[in-house]
Amino acid sequence: MPDNVRPQVLYNISGDARAEFKILDLRDRIRNGTLNPQDQIAIVGTDLWKPASDFPELTRYFSLVKPAATPGLAAPSAKPQTPAASLGSRIVPGLAYPFTDITSIIVIVAVALLRAATPLLSIIFSMLASVYALGVIRKSSEGQTSAPSAGEVGNIGEWIMSFVRVIAVSLISAWPILAVTILAFMGLVRSPAIFGIALLVMLLYYPASLATIAIWKSIKIALSVQQIFRFIGILGIEYYAVIGMWFVIVFGIAFGMSLIHLALGSTRLFAVIEIAVQTWSTLYASHLLGWAVYRHRDQL
Repeated sequence: MPDNVRPQVLYNISGDARAEFKILDLRDRIRNGTLNPQDQIAIVGTDLWKPASDFPELTRYFSLVKPAATPGLAAPSAKPQTPAASLGSRIVPGLAYPFTDITSIIVIVAVALLRAATPLLSIIFSMLASVYALGVIRKSSEGQTSAPSAGEVGNIGEWIMSFVRVIAVSLISAWPILAVTILAFMGLVRSPAIFGIALLVMLLYYPASLATIAIWKSIKIALSVQQIFRFIGILGIEYYAVIGMWFVIVFGIAFGMSLIHLALGSTRLFAVIEIAVQTWSTLYASHLLGWAVYRHRDQL
């Protein structure tokens, strides 16, 4: 794949932290044996040092490196790569995914209870839940089938940076609505249908932007409309399936709770349950989105 269409994420290598390397530079080092799986690397601008083999974008290159044959012994046969299980295989097991770690359970319960207690704290904690959802996407994109712990999402500094990124991406993803609004003020757009189309584009664009932030932690990529639509194109029908399922769940929850309110009256308990289920649905959809990325990680 041409270098100019890849996300230009840069990496540092421990011991040579002043130099910055592109993914293809790391690939060449893996091929010539100067970068080993246990070598510590980090994305430029972060302090999250991990073994090179822990980066999904490098896994394939390590797997293609053939070990040298030992004299007198036959070279071991390469194990065939097992393709990731289908997205459909995670739909039912994924329903329980948000309850596989104490952190995700606390997030669901806290968001719901705080909504009933105070709207301001609820909004803040909902944003923190979005930060946790980034961790869900990232760990799922690495093939993890259980919810991440708070430590896997990052330290306090990384939570704060992710919080800032979520706000930035939320504003960035509103560009279709902002563009149509500006054109409307200029008198160039009058049809309400255009606003509907802009809203649809924004709703399709936003999850992909969150996914790129979760995986590459790069605002630059999220700013690139070309890269985002390339990302969506690679995931293809699986991306639209995840978004479609999330819409169905969200509207199903809203419709079901509305019927309950009409039948039994609006109570604080039902409001708490509704928020809890909505938070569950966000984590569930985030896991499915991350799994779709995991299935196509070699193409990204």
